[in-house]
Amino acid sequence: MNLRSSALKKLVLCSLLCCAIPLLAAIPCEDLAKLSIPGATVSSAQMIPAGGFAAPPGGGDVQLYAKLPAFCRVATTLKPSDDSDIKIEVWLPASGWSGRFQAVVQGAMAGSIPYSLMAPALAAGDATAGTDTGHQGNNAEFMPSHPEKLIDFAHRAVHEMAEKGKIIIATHYGSAPKRSYFNSCSGGGRQGLANAERYPEDFDGIVAGAASWNSMRMDAARVAVNLMVNRTPESAIPQAKYTLIHRAVLQACDALDGVRDGVIENPTKCRYTMKELLCRGGDASDCLTAPQVESANLLLSPLRHPTTGAVLFEGHLWPGSELGWSALASAQPLRNALTRLANITFHDSSWNPHQFNIATDVELADRVDKGLLAAARVKHFETPGMGI
Repeated sequence: MNLRSSALKKLVLCSLLCCAIPLLAAIPCEDLAKLSIPGATVSSAQMIPAGGFAAPPGGGDVQLYAKLPAFCRVATTLKPSDDSDIKIEVWLPASGWSGRFQAVVQGAMAGSIPYSLMAPALAAGDATAGTDTGHQGNNAEFMPSHPEKLIDFAHRAVHEMAEKGKIIIATHYGSAPKRSYFNSCSGGGRQGLANAERYPEDFDGIVAGAASWNSMRMDAARVAVNLMVNRTPESAIPQAKYTLIHRAVLQACDALDGVRDGVIENPTKCRYTMKELLCRGGDASDCLTAPQVESANLLLSPLRHPTTGAVLFEGHLWPGSELGWSALASAQPLRNALTRLANITFHDSSWNPHQFNIATDVELADRVDKGLLAAARVKHFETPGMGI
């Protein structure tokens, strides 16, 4: 997309907003409940006094909300398809609006309004919006029988939130946001990249932290690595040994940057070999058995085809990550990876991960997904003058 095309699209969007919403007069908070938006139903609009918001259970630290300023809270349901049921909330500062719009979403499988992410945005003076991405609960069990909800989760919910959120903001304040941003992590980071790829006019900037940009292939790799590390009882690395491994790696690589500070500045330069920890006799708490050394090396290497040796997934852990190895190397595969593979790839919520065939199922997961939960190059934001 060239700059002329981009500018034209923004002009058209602005014209549509201006035609749909009278931007000369602000609308009081409570009157937003009467707002009519195609494909959306505003269920409530109420003023929340300073420090008066009470998050539902699981909404995070109560102190996060105690210092919030007064704001207008608007709850809306979006239905871009007959089976869609996307919940969003838009929070509008009662005073001191920065002129910015900041949209957020939970990581992993989402499934709830991200109140703990909306609070910092509101505290910064931004109008903010969050969505459950069209389903309830942090799992993928809804996906086999609800393909439209899968599309909502993959990318459409964030787009719909951006469009309708801007309409609500413009209606309330009498002017559209000067700048619009998206800010989320992990699964939310993937949604940010997907939004930039599919709907580049939604946001002026996107923070896509730790983006799981190729979710289904990555999930397949996560399950594969877990099965390989736990291939036998002897190959599993007890969590109690993670600290042992981490200390040995730090001892070898911490000072490579000239400072011994407990941090490996550039893990790619760390050449520590796990054989250094090989037990000289039997298994003990201060060493690794030969199968455990092999498992440690698997965690630190790209996933390869078991017979051809071809790289199936390039991503892997790096030296210095040892204290977090339980995410991939615990007795069971990562829950988020399991729920997506079971329900998207195999369409079976009771699928047993021990049925996973590394030689064929990594490619199967990628093929079944058809790029829905992946993001390619984001050309719009690579254009000069359109950077994040």
